[in-house]
Amino acid sequence: VKMGEGGVTPNVYSYQSVITAWAKSNTGAKGAKRAEKILQHMNKLHKSGNPNVKPLTMCYNAVLEAWASSNSGNKNTIQAAQRAEQILQFMIKHGEEQPNTRSINTVITAWASSGASDAPQHAESMLTYFDQINSSLPTNKKVRPDLFTYNAIIHAHTNSKEKDAARKAEAVLYRLLELERNNDDDDDDDGDAVRLMVLGCVRIVGEKVVVGTIRFVLSAVVVSAENELEKYV
Repeated sequence: VKMGEGGVTPNVYSYQSVITAWAKSNTGAKGAKRAEKILQHMNKLHKSGNPNVKPLTMCYNAVLEAWASSNSGNKNTIQAAQRAEQILQFMIKHGEEQPNTRSINTVITAWASSGASDAPQHAESMLTYFDQINSSLPTNKKVRPDLFTYNAIIHAHTNSKEKDAARKAEAVLYRLLELERNNDDDDDDDGDAVRLMVLGCVRIVGEKVVVGTIRFVLSAVVVSAENELEKYV
């Protein structure tokens, strides 16, 4: 039986599976474009009156991830990051499904690995979007920045060629630590001790962050990172 015959028609999960297949196809921009085209087709069908193919957040996320991964080793890395951000902005302004933390983190990651001179600014602008949403919707759990968010922004700064990249990366780290201190739900003394160690180990030599320092910072929060990364598996 073919889809469409005998009452068998594709639904949102049918399309989602195909989008994910293209996102994981390792075909670079070709796969990302194909995944996006399928998403656009879903939007067209939904607007024409088919309620069973309304694109969900996970559909958009798969396309975002397709673009983010397409820039690996590709000369068009900046264009890929730009396209990912454009899709995110469309989702925010016109999509019926709002982006979640994973959506925004994917765009931050795309910029962090793009090699663009203004990559850190784009990454930081995504953090500003988080702040704006949380200030007006404090109970919205879907779009809160997490550890992955801040690590990706730090990565964007360390990958940049800015003269003050190290200090900006450190500023993001302090911002993360300040947020953790202000978390009323965190009463873990061991967690406080780890954060103090991280603060004490952030050092600047000239205008470069010591490589060993970065490794220590990441290892110091490995327990929290493992919990957060479960969302992306």
